[in-house]
Amino acid sequence: MNTSRVLVAAVLTLMISAAARADFSLIGTEHLDVTWSHANGYLSDSSTADVLDGGSVSVLYAHDSSTVDISGGNIGLFVTTRDSVVRISDGSVSDLYAYQNSTVDISGGQVAHLGVFDTMDIPSSNVVTFHGYDFQATAGLSLDGNKVVGTGLLTGKWLDGILWVTAVRGTPPGATIQVLPEMPLPPLPPEAHAGGPYTIFLGESVTLDAGGSMDPNLDIVSYRWDLDGDEAFETDAGDQFTYEASPTYLASLIGGGHHTISVLVTDGEGLSDTDETLLTIMTYGDANIDGFVDDLDLAWLLSYWTGPLGTGGTWAHGDFDGDGSVSEDDLSILLANWTGSPPAGATIPEPATLSLLAVAPLAAMRRRREPTRRA
Repeated sequence: MNTSRVLVAAVLTLMISAAARADFSLIGTEHLDVTWSHANGYLSDSSTADVLDGGSVSVLYAHDSSTVDISGGNIGLFVTTRDSVVRISDGSVSDLYAYQNSTVDISGGQVAHLGVFDTMDIPSSNVVTFHGYDFQATAGLSLDGNKVVGTGLLTGKWLDGILWVTAVRGTPPGATIQVLPEMPLPPLPPEAHAGGPYTIFLGESVTLDAGGSMDPNLDIVSYRWDLDGDEAFETDAGDQFTYEASPTYLASLIGGGHHTISVLVTDGEGLSDTDETLLTIMTYGDANIDGFVDDLDLAWLLSYWTGPLGTGGTWAHGDFDGDGSVSEDDLSILLANWTGSPPAGATIPEPATLSLLAVAPLAAMRRRREPTRRA
């Protein structure tokens, strides 16, 4: 008895043992999604199973026109026989043996060892097909056109570019192991994600986080930020960039208010993608958040004036100290941060002028609120 027959006999003995003590046994129209660990599994009589992410089977046997789809998880020893069909698109198989007219299509994942055999003296026409590109045969294996001949290592790449290696353990007469060269998928660009929206006060810092960006090939090489909206990505940084909103920096860059900022993400193929988000830089006294503390904010504050005992005030009402009221304290904050209206560089009124601008309307409001006295 030659070595291959000894191996076949040993595998058949193992199959019979596995069927007798299988964790799951499927017959006829029965189907199972394998999503957790099993020691042994057995399929027969056209039954079906899908091995998914998280699923594993130490020993799996598919018999009599059964079908197994493997799109995740892992299989230890897998034996398929008698017209069964196996499709592997992801996951891993340590040892795959095909007997008696089995059909195996492999387009992804990893098959460490592959054996295609006759069962004793019964000729078979097993067909195993690898779908991919850059096929190479080494260590005693050769390619005769698209057919794999001999025993050795077969390597290649799946259409998504992932490299794989399979040790081929033999091809009997009538059986076929073949490669089906296909064009690789074109490289896909990354998907940028700028995070946010971000809100900070002038003088504070914020971490701009583009860590949610993704690349199909997992090879992002750079993140560049455009902080001033000029479409020039001048800030080269990692996926996280600490942005300090210092008054000096902002005066020369973008100032307070609402700003659209963008990140440019580039991968190792030179492909890139951009994403934008909102950065709001709050300045105390800037009720309408337009980047200036001016007469518009003063008018807004006065229109929502509540006095120190008021409630319900918000930033947009002029409640800059967050106590719920719009009062003299908020007016003081506004005056202390006065910038004036654009254009930039406009003369800032003297404090006394600012006080008059504020006090005159306040006095008028208070006079209107006082009861009319009769003579």
